[in-house]
Formats: sequence, C-alpha cells, structure tokens
Amino acid sequence: MSEIVIQPIAPLFIKRLKSILSEQMPYQFDNIMLHFVNPTETEKSLIAYMLSMRQNPGSTKSAYLNALEDFFKKTGITVSDIMPHHVDDWLFYYTQKGLRPSSVNFKLSVLKAYCKYLHNVGYLRMNPCASIRRIRGHEDASYNKVLSKTEAQRLLKSGKTLLSARNYLLVSAMLRCGIRVNECVSLRWG
Repeated sequence: MSEIVIQPIAPLFIKRLKSILSEQMPYQFDNIMLHFVNPTETEKSLIAYMLSMRQNPGSTKSAYLNALEDFFKKTGITVSDIMPHHVDDWLFYYTQKGLRPSSVNFKLSVLKAYCKYLHNVGYLRMNPCASIRRIRGHEDASYNKVLSKTEAQRLLKSGKTLLSARNYLLVSAMLRCGIRVNECVSLRWG
C-alpha cells in the first residue's frame, strides 16, 4: 500500500496566486479562496500574508512568494510544522550550495516576516524564526570599498560648478563625516 503524501503547496498554486494578485482588483480573502479547490493551511496562510502586503508592489510580492515557495518545497513541511531547526537546515543548504550571504539573508528576511505576521495574527503560537540570525560572510568587495584620496578629490572637483554648489556641499559632507547618502539628505537645520 502506498503512503499518501500531503504537499504543503500544490504545484501550480504560486503561479495562480501571482496571477490573481497581479490583477488590479481590491481582493478579499474569501474572494481569492474561490479560485482554489481545497487549499491547504499553508496555502491559506500565504494568501492571508499576501493580502496583508497590499501596499507592496507586485514584484515584491512575487519575490516573497518565490522565497516562501522555495522554503516549503525544500523542507516539505506545512506552515504549522515550522520549527527553528527547519529554518537552520534550509539556510545551511543554501550556504553549502554557495549562495551569497546577501541572497540567503533575503530569503531569511522573507521567512522571518511571514512567520512574524502569522505569530502576530495568532496563527502560530511561537515565531520559529525569532531566534534565527542573519548569515555572516564575505560580502561583495565593492560594497565596503573606500575611496582613495585622489578619488575623493576627483569626486569633489566634479561637483564644483556654479549650478551644483548644493551637490558639492553634500559630497563634501559625506566625505568628511563618513555618512551615507540617505543620512546626508535627511539632515535638517536645528
């Protein structure tokens, strides 16, 4: 006798959900449920989570769905069975596969947000991702690049024209204070 295996997500569920969410209609949970026959608890939780992300663009929802689909496919568990060791195993799989830490951390942040949402609405008694930490590793070398003195001088000279006094001051402040662009443009007098 063969054993019946319950899949946490039906093979075409994610593709269909993306299609439904891409339509410019104000969907309610019950309206979306009409598109699926006997959705699993995992599928219902994914629908609820996507509806909670109404203000996010479609590309964000799509990327989140891809990451969550990947988690459930790789682990083969349902949403109510998620435990910290499942998350650790999933992350270990990707670090062993050679995925960059930033890519692994993106997947982790999606899963953490999903589990936090489910915990906040009372679906999960505990958040299985609460104790999971980001992956540390050697990030892209260009991310931590420091300008040489000549590069800094060239950058300052390029912003020194009559029309760009503001830009010169912004670049100068960033170079001298070591602040980021978003920190610099949010500075206020007072």
